[in-house]
Amino acid sequence: MIDRRNDQSRRSQTTRRVVDRRDGERIPAKASIRFMRSGKSGEEILHGELQDASTHGLRISFTESLQVGEALLIEFKSDDGDCLNTTARVVRVDENEGGRYNVGCEFRMALTRRQVETLKRIAQSTPEKTDSVNRPC
Repeated sequence: MIDRRNDQSRRSQTTRRVVDRRDGERIPAKASIRFMRSGKSGEEILHGELQDASTHGLRISFTESLQVGEALLIEFKSDDGDCLNTTARVVRVDENEGGRYNVGCEFRMALTRRQVETLKRIAQSTPEKTDSVNRPC
């Protein structure tokens, strides 16, 4: 068995990978989303607004503060039938004017090209068109 805990070459690759994620294409959006907190008691479905996304993460606007490190199950849906489910981890929370919170999340797994195309279609939906967000995929 190879002990890779102290392998410096792997650490430099990990650092570079994190930097590369921030350089990814950002998809601006104003679509409604719904999500659940993983590991919380009950199955309360929460609603937020997607601000932007990339293959590695997203930013949502929400009325409550979430905890950094918290896991989320996120569902994106449009009236046109496009649907995408994924999991993410909260990495940043900032309060903005009006008592809302901007929540930065990192996807557990990077989105595939097909998932990115689906997300782009959903992101182009207007908030009024995404009323179907209340119905599960």
